[in-house]
Amino acid sequence: MNMTLPESRVHRMRIAAANCLKRRFILSLNAVLGVFETSSKFSIEEVDCSYSIQRQGRAKEVKEVVISGPAK
Repeated sequence: MNMTLPESRVHRMRIAAANCLKRRFILSLNAVLGVFETSSKFSIEEVDCSYSIQRQGRAKEVKEVVISGPAK
């Protein structure tokens, strides 16, 4: 997937991460470019996931990131 977040949203996420995420945490987000840039001060692991709605049809394969802290 090659999606990116708007620069203004990335900037707001960077500020929030710098100011608020000072204790231990685990966060899962869609694996888009802005998430990697915003979360670069934290531990990031990309994982494969699959989603389905009420087990009908085929599951959608996606990438997510698991972000954990505190900051490095």
